[in-house]
Amino acid sequence: MSKPEFSVHLQALEDGPVEINTKLSDNFLNQQLADTDVTAAGEDNGRVDLTLTKTGPNVLVQGSLSAQIKTPCARTLEPADYSIRTSVFLMLSPAQQSPLEEKASRQGPRRQKGRSKAEKGWENDPLLTDQEAAQDTYSGDTVVLDSFLREFILLEIPMVPLREDLRGVSGDATASLPGEATSSEEASSGSESQGTTDSLQEKPLDPRLSPLAELKARLEKKE
Repeated sequence: MSKPEFSVHLQALEDGPVEINTKLSDNFLNQQLADTDVTAAGEDNGRVDLTLTKTGPNVLVQGSLSAQIKTPCARTLEPADYSIRTSVFLMLSPAQQSPLEEKASRQGPRRQKGRSKAEKGWENDPLLTDQEAAQDTYSGDTVVLDSFLREFILLEIPMVPLREDLRGVSGDATASLPGEATSSEEASSGSESQGTTDSLQEKPLDPRLSPLAELKARLEKKE
């Protein structure tokens, strides 16, 4: 395992807050994101500005990070560049783990981005408050931040990344994937094959709206 790039020894925090103000290199980004489709944009101008404060056994981490990254565009598969800037807020508690669990925890934080939906559906995940989402653990006598910074970067990347010239004015990242027809193409195809929209079949009423429909019908009869 390579030596951590962003770490602070607990002893150093006994004398007061410790600041980390330094460049976030492309080499660091590429190492941390090696198992994803995301890479550094090659400009080497990311930055980390953090303050670590020890509060009892816990360590509060506050600050910001910025990074220039690129990832395949969901529509064209060409590189899509993103300039990321996000706040960092963590409340880290000492982990109470067995040696085997401690080894596993060093491989990354508990919040893993990009896990398979088949492993655990997102709809089953509990909704966390900002304070709950910020809680995690550190092991040993050193607070290592590398994997946490990786997580903050990945959380800023859109689920459907697009090349800059394809992004909507409102920032909406919804786009058809390669091989899928756009809504305009579907509308055009539908008008050509059926002539007019009058010939289109109406969609069946959503069963959940049935009670409202019945109430509407009763009110209309009274009138």
